[in-house]
Amino acid sequence: MAWRSEPEEPDAGSAGDRRGEGGEAERCLAAALRHLGRRALTAEELSRRLARRGFSEAAVSAALSHLAARGWLDDREYARQYVAAHRQGWALQGPRRLAAELRRRGVPPDIVAEVVGDLGSAELEAQAEALARSRLARMGGADRRTAWRRLSGLLARRGFEPEVVASVLRRVLAAPDPDASDEPL
Repeated sequence: MAWRSEPEEPDAGSAGDRRGEGGEAERCLAAALRHLGRRALTAEELSRRLARRGFSEAAVSAALSHLAARGWLDDREYARQYVAAHRQGWALQGPRRLAAELRRRGVPPDIVAEVVGDLGSAELEAQAEALARSRLARMGGADRRTAWRRLSGLLARRGFEPEVVASVLRRVLAAPDPDASDEPL
């Protein structure tokens, strides 16, 4: 006969122990891996998601430690990749916005300062200028004051420093002051 008449006792830590502390830690780790399989997360984001799913603080801490020890959860690498992805094309962001977004995602302040501080000022100005020129080309016949206002707002919202914005707009609009002329461009 293929079936046993008596059930076996589960070994400690086996699937039969799923309701215990070890089982919760395993389920928490599995949930963490599923989250990381979808997209990269910071330790803080992952911790919040696991806590929302009802895992204990101990299980969440154990899962995060396990993942960090294996290099699968690294806030510094996450921040570097995030900055690289948002330093080009339509997603272009300045250092202020990058820092604010990384802090919002739970990256520790020392890592934010390190990663955002590595951005070169010449590169930032060149990217801000390219963005301003491309937007200016779509503005049509806007006067200098309007163009200055719109472009400075755009660059400020993207997180560029006020000094960078002013410098770029002086070059792009070829006017030292936004009040210098109300002539169309």
